Amino acid sequence: ITHGPTEFYDVPTREEVAGNPLHFLITCFAALILLVGLFGEKERLVLWDPIILAFAAFAGMVIFSGFFRWQVWGSRYFIPYYVMFAPVVGFVFSRRLPNWMGWLLSLVLLIVLINPLLNNYSRSFSWSTENRNSIWRMSRKGLLFANHQEYEGAILELTHEMDISGCRTYGLALGYNSPEYLIWATLTPSPAEYTLEHIDVDNPSAVYASSDFDPCGVVVLEAQRPALLQQESYQMVGRWEFVEGQGYPLSLYLLSEYIP
Repeated sequence: ITHGPTEFYDVPTREEVAGNPLHFLITCFAALILLVGLFGEKERLVLWDPIILAFAAFAGMVIFSGFFRWQVWGSRYFIPYYVMFAPVVGFVFSRRLPNWMGWLLSLVLLIVLINPLLNNYSRSFSWSTENRNSIWRMSRKGLLFANHQEYEGAILELTHEMDISGCRTYGLALGYNSPEYLIWATLTPSPAEYTLEHIDVDNPSAVYASSDFDPCGVVVLEAQRPALLQQESYQMVGRWEFVEGQGYPLSLYLLSEYIP
């Protein structure tokens, strides 16, 4: 698989874009059964608690979607919705419907689970050599790059250069949605030894910037050259491209005394 903008969506088992249509339909069905039950006068008091929980889950999903912009990998943010709905679905299928329907639903969900589990593009449970990202054959660090294989070599070389330089305080100039966690997770010998702060932030969180922050190094990832680098004391010591012909989206700058 390549990692261009169109190919990104062509892997239905890729965890950032994988949807849960069956689970969503089940939550809608459970909510419908509860609403229909409200028409029975003797059952209203029993149904109020699951109805309130279902309403809270729906409202939470709508409010979240209203406040935060849509992202192609935003499917993970809806996990709380399904967790909140789990007791509602359990109540409906154990108390409101025949027992055989609950067993049938469990069987269907187990069958549906097999393909995403064994053929998960991002972290496969299968031993098959066809899937590069098998949890049995890939290291924990390697799995960090399961969905960003094009970054792997550059990020690992970057953190190696950061280590041997001796500099442990870095400013980060990041582009929109850059995978910052890949840098944090691969710092050597330990992330605890480093201080990293964002610089040239252009959103409301800029008010939290440290006015006295004076890093000995600067990492630029898919961003414009920050104002701090106008100082002649910083020199570029490394630059990397992820896709041939797309320039150098990753660069490392150090004060002259830290250049190996």
